[in-house]
Amino acid sequence: MNDYGFKPSVLFGLAAEEGYFPENTDFYNPADPHMGNSNARPFNGVTPDYDSNLDMVTPRQSAIDVRLFFTQRKPEEWAPCRWGPDSDVPHFYKYSHVSAN
Repeated sequence: MNDYGFKPSVLFGLAAEEGYFPENTDFYNPADPHMGNSNARPFNGVTPDYDSNLDMVTPRQSAIDVRLFFTQRKPEEWAPCRWGPDSDVPHFYKYSHVSAN
């Protein structure tokens, strides 16, 4: 899991934490106070309530960048991914049997 950005210390209790579902156009930005999640920003001065829990078991929400969902986590809590977007990653490591992607 560390190869994909999950430090072992982050995993404990993560499934029970609530967060904000990001927009499809949002991208992770550790310099942003809301990590790039536009739904976590205050609207008309009101901070939104946490939206829900992330379903990390079924394919339904498997495409969500968890760093965007868990905006309360600090950037240093995530590990750097082993492979970048332009890396020649073996298919075995890119394919998910959960999401079939």
